[in-house]
This record gives sequence, C-alpha cells and structure tokens, in this order.
Amino acid sequence: MLRGLFLNTSKAQCSIYESGRMIYEALSLSDYFTLDYKEINQDNRKISVDYDFFAFNYHPRPMGWLNTRHLSKLPGLKITFVLEVAPNNPFVLCPSNDFDIYCALDPTLKINDTRIFSFPRPLEPPLVLENYSEPEIPVIGSFGFATPGKGFELLIDAVNREFDRAIVRINIPQGTFADDWTWKLQRRDYTEYLGELCNHVAKKGIEVQITHEYMTKAQLIQWCSHNTLNCFLYNRNQPGLSATTDQAISSGRPLAVSTNETFRHIHSYITPYPFRSLLDSIDKSQPEVLRMQEDWAPINFARAFERLLKNQEIFMTSKKRSKGTFVLDKNDYLQGLFDRGRKILSPLLNRSSNIPERSPNFFSDSESSNGKILIISHKEKQCGVYQYGLNISEALRKSKRYEFIYCECSDKNELARAIKKFCPQVIIYNYYPVTMPWLDAQITRSYSIPQLGIMHEVTQEEADNATKEMFDFHLCPDPTLIVRNPSVIKTKRLIPPYINMINLPEIPTIGSFGFGFRDKGFERVVELVQQEFDIAHIKILMPFNDIVDSKGKQHALATAKRCRSLVKKSGIKLHISHDFLSKNDLLDFLASNTINVFLYDITKNRGISSTIEYALAVQRPLAINKCGMFRHVLNTTPSICIEDSNLREIISQGIVPLVPFYNEWSEAAFIYNYEQIIDQILCGNTL
Repeated sequence: MLRGLFLNTSKAQCSIYESGRMIYEALSLSDYFTLDYKEINQDNRKISVDYDFFAFNYHPRPMGWLNTRHLSKLPGLKITFVLEVAPNNPFVLCPSNDFDIYCALDPTLKINDTRIFSFPRPLEPPLVLENYSEPEIPVIGSFGFATPGKGFELLIDAVNREFDRAIVRINIPQGTFADDWTWKLQRRDYTEYLGELCNHVAKKGIEVQITHEYMTKAQLIQWCSHNTLNCFLYNRNQPGLSATTDQAISSGRPLAVSTNETFRHIHSYITPYPFRSLLDSIDKSQPEVLRMQEDWAPINFARAFERLLKNQEIFMTSKKRSKGTFVLDKNDYLQGLFDRGRKILSPLLNRSSNIPERSPNFFSDSESSNGKILIISHKEKQCGVYQYGLNISEALRKSKRYEFIYCECSDKNELARAIKKFCPQVIIYNYYPVTMPWLDAQITRSYSIPQLGIMHEVTQEEADNATKEMFDFHLCPDPTLIVRNPSVIKTKRLIPPYINMINLPEIPTIGSFGFGFRDKGFERVVELVQQEFDIAHIKILMPFNDIVDSKGKQHALATAKRCRSLVKKSGIKLHISHDFLSKNDLLDFLASNTINVFLYDITKNRGISSTIEYALAVQRPLAINKCGMFRHVLNTTPSICIEDSNLREIISQGIVPLVPFYNEWSEAAFIYNYEQIIDQILCGNTL
C-alpha cells in the first residue's frame, strides 16, 4: 500500500490551516493509501523520508520560509494543494516548477497541463444537526475574518431592502495573519470597525448581532444550521475560492452568494445575488445546496486523489523509499511573498470584474442567450463621454445572457463595417453631439435593428422632450428621472469594482479630480479645507480635456494657478497633477485620500456627474455640495452635503451614508438592468 505524508502549516486561527486539516481528513478516508500528518514551520522542519509521496498544503503566507526550489532533493512524489487559484491560473502565489503535481482546489479550472489536477473543496463529513424550526423573525447569517472585501455592510443593506424585520448574525473572529496589517487600513482595529459599520447601516427593524468567536468547523456548521439563510456578499479581489461557504453548505440551509469570483465554484449551482433576491434564495436554494453536498462529499475528494496517484504509481514504485530524515531547506527570498504578492495582485485583480467572465453559466433562473449587442463609441480618449462608454462596455462584456461588443467608429463607413462584421441584434450608441457629429437620423434609420442612444446630458426636460427621430429608445443614466416618455429608459449608474487596500493616511488628505474648468469648484475645495484644518494635504488631479482643452491653456492651467494662489496656511500642502490616469490609477489616487470632495458650481443643471461613481468605488468618505449634477446622491442619511455638515463631520461618518449605493449601482446590478432592457426590447414589450 502506498504511504504518504501530509504537511500542513502550523496551527493557527486561519483558513489556510483549516483548509489543510479539511483536505487531510478527506484524504484519510481512502483505503488505497495511508497518510500520516505533520505540521511544519521554520523551527520544525525535519521530516521522515520513508514515504512514497509528500502532500504539502503550501501557501506563501504561513509557509514562505520553505525553499521550494530545493524540494527536488526530497525523494518520492512531491504534491502540493493550491488554495489561491485565480481563474485558470494556479500559479499566482505558488511556484510553478518546484512540485511534481499541483492539486488546485477549484473545480472550474480548465488548463492543459498534465501536472495540474482540478479538485472541488471537500466538505466536512455529515454531522448530526439539531432539529431546525423556522423562527418567527428570519435569521440571516454570515461570517469571516476581518479583511477587506467581505461585504458584511452590503449584506446589511441587502437585508434592509427586502425585510421589514430580520436578525442578521455576523461572526468576525480575530485572524492570526489578518490583524497585523488590516489595522492600518482604517487606523483602528478592523474587526471593531466592521462591526460598527454594520450596526450603523442597519435600518430600524433589522437587528444586527456581531460576535467574535473563533469556532471549530463543527461549531460553524451547527451555527449555520440555525440560520434561515446563510449569505456571503463578498466583493473582494484575490485568488482562491472562499472557504467560508464550506460550512454553510454542510449545514444544508438555504444559501445566497454574490457574483464575486471567489464563489465561482458555486455559481454553476446557485444563481447569485442580485440576479436572485435573498427571499428567492430562501425559497429556491436548499435543493441546490444538497446537490453540492453530494458532489463535494469527502469520499469523492479521496477517490479523485486515488485516481491521481494511480496515474503516478509507476513513477513512485520506481523510486524505493529511503530511511532516515530530511530537513526542509529554509530561505529568505520567499519571506514576505504574500504581502508583496498582495500588492502586485491587488491592482491587477481590481482591473477585472467581480463577475467571472465566460465562466460556467450561473443564471439557472433564466435561459441563456448568445445574442450580440454592439456598443458604438468615439476614439478621443481624454473625455468623460468616452470613459463612460468604455466603463459600461467593460462591465457588460461579462454578461452571460448577451455578448456585448465594443467598437470605436469615426464615420458611417466604419459603423457599416462593424454592423456587417458582428450582425448585432441591438446597437447602443455612446452618443454625444460634440464627440460623434457624423451620426444622424439618416444613418441610424438605414438599419432595421433596434437603435438605442445614451443621453449623457439628461435632465427631466430633455427626457420628456426626446423623440424617436434618431433612436428607438434613449438610455438615460439618471436614477432621479421620472419616466413620462415611452421612448425613454432609465438606467442604473455604474460603480467600478474596486477593493481599497491602501492605508488611511496619517495626515488628513482631501482629494478631488476632474477636468480643469472653472465651474468644477476646485478653488472652493482649497478654501474649505483651510477653513477647517491647520494641517492637511490637498491633492487635485486636473487632466486636460482632449475635446475642448487639449493643451490645458484654455482652462486647466489657469484653474491650477488660481488654486495655488489661495493657499495661505503653512500647514496646508497643495499638490496638483495634470496627468490623465488609467481607470485603476485614478481609483488608487482616490483610495489614498481621507475624503474626496466635489463642489461644482451650484447653478450647473446638466447630466449626472460620473466623478461620483469613481469616488464611491474606493470606499472612502465623500463630500459634495448641492449641485444638480449630484442629485442622485443628495439624499443620503446622514447627509454628505457641505451645506449640512462640515468636512470633519462627514469624515467621521465614514462610508455609512454611501453603502446603499454600493448594492444599487454595483457592476452585477448594472448588468442585470441592461439584460432586462435588452430582453424587453427584443421581445417587443413596452418598457
């Protein structure tokens, strides 16, 4: 019989260690091999070599001391289980050539490499659970360590929307490897911060119960078994599948998850939120949970590992077991790899959506479609209209119902070629007269397919007076709009997906950005900061506009000069940049500030300002004035308007007033909104 050694990280309050225990316990069910168990660290690294194979639960955070390059000296087959798997990539935090076999815990992995094997997460063995009786008040449960992107505040907001009365139980234990760096994110205990945030977000009638108990897996399963619904609305951006849902699935209770990639192994079973509501998840998800229990049973995990070993048996029998011990090599070059990897991966993953692109279809509640939708925009990049079209296209291409195709055109001939090439069912124009002057009704009406135009400078009056001369429908991204015109469709705003991993600055830092026009109120920002602070940094990003101020001579440079002349206090440092940043660099800029402030001319009454969605994305406090272009965020509770509160007060409120927008205008909600619009247009229904 084959003999193996499972090498886990040292015991810790950490999902990596617990996952290692879970894997070992599942493999121990096999009668094809025997498996010993050992926990290792840099002070305890001597192991016996009397084995046919060695299975590591390698992760660079707790096992970064291990010199994996020297594992070739170890006799036998070297296997590692990989927890941190990016979509179709098991090597983001794992050395790619130091192990013989890689067992990636991601059933969605599809990669042509004979060394890589795809495994589901093995669930806990069935427990005898206490009898469940439905409580009078629904109980919604969630848990996880206090790290960014767990979405606990999003869960509270989602419950606020669907329930008049509910109990939300959230368990946030202290983490061995989390607390040492999360403190700097808010300059306070992050576990405490999350608990307070959730309590402040909850409306009257929603009782929030925050606990900090570190529970065993068996205790977690029992805990989940007492919930009406277990719900995880993560929005984090990092490799690997969530371990928290293992115990929720093992409990057999209804389950809801977000569209986040960390749940991609669940999406082929369960339609995620917001495509399925929490109430529908309670009604529909339990049979799907039971299917996962069956498919991911520990014995099935062990059988899959047996098949792997049988394929390698010739290799193992050709190498006789050795006697004695082997000291695993220690090194310095991998120390801190996890922290460095997190810094490298954070911007990379923030550039991608929370929604897995072309992953297994998770829309089990509706039939999938492959219809093509063409989005037409212009080519000048340093322009708000262009950026809006690009942003919505990047989001919509993750749709599972339709194939949204983005195309930039400069004239009717390029448009004709694009239509001929893609044969779309619907055309959406990112239309603005100044940026697309060549487009007219004669061109759009020469095509029989539905023509939709985005109305950027939308006001109630413009929407009411819109005609069908040029477009069949006008897409109006204004949540405050009252739809009276049958050719007008109100659409959601779009907050770019982003997780703020940047430490809160020690010195109050007030940020703002936008093209350098006089009516953007940058001078007012400088004056306001000086009224309230003696020591502060002001950072303004003021790029040139390609359409009307390409060299900055007409507006931006003069605005910057006026701002600099207003600085009177020695403790106030003003930094102005005219760089045009990529979307992710812009989000990093906003994320690095204590608060972001926008004070447009109060008389401006045009379309909705897109700057707000960028500021919302970074989970920092936001201050505005009562300009009409901010009408979609004017009525927050508490207020974020400087007419009602000062900057210090708005900073002290944190993101509490902003949380409802995070769900309402998430990328998933935006996609769902557009899919419903296209559905109705193609069905010929009145919108």
